[in-house]
Amino acid sequence: DLRCLAKVLGLPLTSIPARVPYLRDEMNKRTPAIAGLSPGRWRNVRSHAQFALSHVGLAKIPGRYRSAPSPAWQELLGKLVYGARYRLGHLTRHCTTIGIEPGDLTDNVMESFLANLQEASLSALPERMHREATIAWNKAMRAHPDWPGRPLTVPDNRRIYSVPWESFPASLRLDFENWSRHLAGDDAFDESDFNPLRPISVKGRRRVMHLLLSALVLEGVDATELTSLAEAVRPDRARIGLNFFWKRADNKPSHHGSSIAAMIQALLGIGPSLMSQPSANLRPWVARVHQARPA
Repeated sequence: DLRCLAKVLGLPLTSIPARVPYLRDEMNKRTPAIAGLSPGRWRNVRSHAQFALSHVGLAKIPGRYRSAPSPAWQELLGKLVYGARYRLGHLTRHCTTIGIEPGDLTDNVMESFLANLQEASLSALPERMHREATIAWNKAMRAHPDWPGRPLTVPDNRRIYSVPWESFPASLRLDFENWSRHLAGDDAFDESDFNPLRPISVKGRRRVMHLLLSALVLEGVDATELTSLAEAVRPDRARIGLNFFWKRADNKPSHHGSSIAAMIQALLGIGPSLMSQPSANLRPWVARVHQARPA
């Protein structure tokens, strides 16, 4: 597997720096498809590289913790469904290793957990693992009155960007509100056969559209030129928007990018005829971001 890793990185095995942050970043730049491997095989390469680093003392965290959580942690895990147990699994073993029992878990301990993941683990997304463990802990506290310890501070890992609505023309803002009413089924004169969305879905579409509009402005499109939703999602600008979200996801497919692509497709009514037009040239961008779309 180490020889496989060297082949994927395009470097002799002896030239690859044996540093966790370097290896994690380089592996994160490559999907299993780019590496020419199945997802399972790519996970094994990552896990075996982690084990090799751990074996020679260059990483503190094995790919999968071999030691069981302490009895107190095991008792708590036994109260949870599989998903919650999985999200807390690494944390319970980390705490067991450093002698922290459930009642002693604090934000400071969580910071040490994150630092350990960042410095010693080849896990692809250490910040996400840390955040999901925090959320799982707080949910368990709400679900079980006898849960020990205290609530934890949930980190905000989002890279927030948003252009104020006032920066856009009034005509676009009006078009946006009309579109929202259409989604909610609140337009009495709408004779289309569209099935209205639930309020939470409408809220999500509004947020995604605002992100797309903001992305266009951040990419250099003059906000005053976005006079309607049609102007915002015309093919040349749709490509700019999709490219923006592709780059923000480190040139990888993402669920967030997939949501943007789905909304653009819905507004454009993208079909084979439009997608095949060379001038639009949207097919590769929509295909890329949809690779991570849930089935």
